[in-house]
Formats: sequence, structure tokens, C-alpha cells
Amino acid sequence: MRLIAHRNAICEKPITCHPCNGTSLRRVKLVLIVSEVVGDSCNAFAAFVVRLWSDIAHDRYMQSLGELMSELITHKPIIIVIDDDPSILKALRRLVSGAGFEVRTFDRPSALLKSDLPKTGACLVVDIDLPEMNGVELCSTLATSGCTLPVILITAHTDEETRRLADGARPVALLIKPFGRELLVNSIESALLAGRQ
Repeated sequence: MRLIAHRNAICEKPITCHPCNGTSLRRVKLVLIVSEVVGDSCNAFAAFVVRLWSDIAHDRYMQSLGELMSELITHKPIIIVIDDDPSILKALRRLVSGAGFEVRTFDRPSALLKSDLPKTGACLVVDIDLPEMNGVELCSTLATSGCTLPVILITAHTDEETRRLADGARPVALLIKPFGRELLVNSIESALLAGRQ
């Protein structure tokens, strides 16, 4: 398309840009000096529009990123830990909370089953050797009640029978005590990611 105007004519038009939520991001005053033959000016104007919308897209991206970071800060993932050894339970609470997660601890299955568990944004860290019922039986009971939270199993035993037992719960990870902070945190992050899928 060709535009013809008098030399040095000025086309001045205020442009208001709105994101999806209707909140004004910026008000841009466009001053375009149109030459008599507009070939290059059209290209310049097109380039300007591309840059303008690129800036808008960037602003929207930064706004969405800010909202996401705010949500992550205000809504920490919940890690539910169950182990009947008080010293291990205390150590796990300290370790997991130190990694930036909210922690809920239980020392027996009956206490956990009576609690109000979150539906999403959480995972379970379950010791296999528990009183009342073992960790795999606890996971089965939770699944029967509709709980779909991802599971990390922990145990001090390395025998093949324990591993076969653990497979029945389909855990995201099976950690052998004693395990390090990095391994636990990485397993928790994998479990939370699995829970979002």
C-alpha cells in the first residue's frame, strides 16, 4: 500500500496499549513525519509497530512472571513426612523446611489418615517401616481414599524384598537411609513436578 502526503506533513496519534486484563501498560505518542514518497517511511513505520508490540509482549511476560513468582512465594509446596523415629522426623523437618518448603510431620499412619491432606501442590515422604501398617500399605490406603499425591519412600533396608515391596507403591523415588540433603530435595522437586502432570 502506498501513502502520499505533503512533504513534512505530521501524522500525530496517541496510542493506548492494553494487556488482556484491561490495565493500561503505557501510553505511546506516535509522531510520524511522512515524506512525499513513502516507501521507506512505510518500512520504518512497520518496524516501529513490530518494536512496539514486542515491548508490549515483553511487559506482559514480565507481568506474568511476577505473578508466578508471587504465587510461589505465598503458596509454598507442602511436604508431608511420616516416620516413627523422632530424631529422623526432626532432622527431616529441619532439612526440608530449610530448602524452602512447608513441612507437616506425622509419627504414625493413623495420625496422617485423620488429617486434612492437600489435593495438589504437595508430596509425601513415607518411611516403609512404620507401626500400625507399613508405608506401602499406607500409600495404598491413601490411594483408595482418592489421594493422588506423589510419593517418595524412605527406608534403612537395602534387601531385594524391601525393593519389591516399595515398587508396589509406585514411588517417584526410593531413598536409602542415610541420604543427603541434595538427593532428598531433588527427589521432592521431581515429585512435585510429577504431581503437576
